[in-house]
Amino acid sequence: MVEMREFPMRAIRSVIHLMCAFAILSTSRATVGQPAHVKSPSHTHPARPFQVVGYLPDYRLATFNSKQLRYLTDLNYFSVAPTATGSLDTSGLQPQLLLQLRSETKSANVRLCVTVGGWNRSAGFAPMTSHAKSRTAFIINLLKFCRQYDLDGVDYDWEGPADQDQQRNYTALIKETAIKLSSRGITTTVALGSGQYLDASTYRYVAGVNLMSYDHPGEHSTFTDAKIDVQNQLAHGAPAALINLGIPFYARDVTHFDTTVTYSDIVARYHPTNAANRAGPLYFNGPDTVKRKTIWAQGRHLGGVMVWEVGQDTVDTSSLLATVHTAISHYAPAKSR
Repeated sequence: MVEMREFPMRAIRSVIHLMCAFAILSTSRATVGQPAHVKSPSHTHPARPFQVVGYLPDYRLATFNSKQLRYLTDLNYFSVAPTATGSLDTSGLQPQLLLQLRSETKSANVRLCVTVGGWNRSAGFAPMTSHAKSRTAFIINLLKFCRQYDLDGVDYDWEGPADQDQQRNYTALIKETAIKLSSRGITTTVALGSGQYLDASTYRYVAGVNLMSYDHPGEHSTFTDAKIDVQNQLAHGAPAALINLGIPFYARDVTHFDTTVTYSDIVARYHPTNAANRAGPLYFNGPDTVKRKTIWAQGRHLGGVMVWEVGQDTVDTSSLLATVHTAISHYAPAKSR
C-alpha cells in the first residue's frame, strides 16, 4: 500500500496497464465482472455482503476516529513486515492501541486483519519466501501474532515480486498460509496493484483481492482506470466476487507524481464540489466519483470496495466513507447499467 510519506514508482505496472488499455476498452461491457465461483482446496468462498475494506496505517492509529467503523465491514491494520529469517518486524506496533482497536472493532462487528508488507516494507519477502523452512517459521509466527491480538485475517501486500522465481515463492507462501490459517478461522487476502496478478489456482486460496486501482500516470485513479484494472484481474482468473475495488482517499499532483495530499486536506483547502475531481494540479476522487465506482462495483458483482486509507477521510458531510455507505444502502441494479 502507498504510504503518504513515500514515493511509489510502479513503472512496470504502469507499462502493463498502458499496453492493455486499448484491448480492454474494446471488451464488451457484458463481459466485465461476470461472477465466477472457484472452490479452494482449503476453504470455500460463501456468499457474503458487499465488503467495505479500509486500511489503517500504524502511524494513524493514535488519531483514528472509531465512529468510522460504522461504514466498514473490514479494517486492515497496516502493517507488520516479514524478515529474512521468518520473524515479524513489529517495530511500528503500538500494542495497547491495537488491543483497544480490537475491542472497538468487535463492538462494531467489524473484522480486524493485519497487513503484511506494503510499499517500502516488502524487502523481507524475497529472502523469507525462498526457503520452505523460513516460510514455515514465518507462518507460525504470524499465527501467534493473530492469536495474541485476536485478529480475523492476514492481508499480504508484497510490492512486488521481481521475477518468476519470486512469484513462485510468493504463491507458495499464500497457499501455505491459507491452508494453515483457514483451519483456525483466519482468512488470507492479498493486495494487488494494477499489472500484478496471481495464477488462477492461487486465487482459489484467498478470501479477497484488494485491488489497488490508483497511482496510474497522470490522473492517477479515474473511473476508466478502475474498469480496466478489474477487467485485467478477471482475465487472469480472479473471481469477480473476490475483488474489492480500491479507491484512494488522497490526491496526486498530475505534474509532480510524488506530491500527495489527503482528501481531508483537499476539502479544508479548496472546498471542492461533490462533482469535482481536480483542485488545481491535484487529482482525487470526489464524492460523485466514489459513488459511481461503488455502484459500478456492485453492478459488476464484485466483492466490494477497498479504501486507502481511512485516516485520510473527513468526518463530516463530505466524508467519502459515508458516500460509499450511502451508495450501498441506496443501490438499485438498474443504476449500474
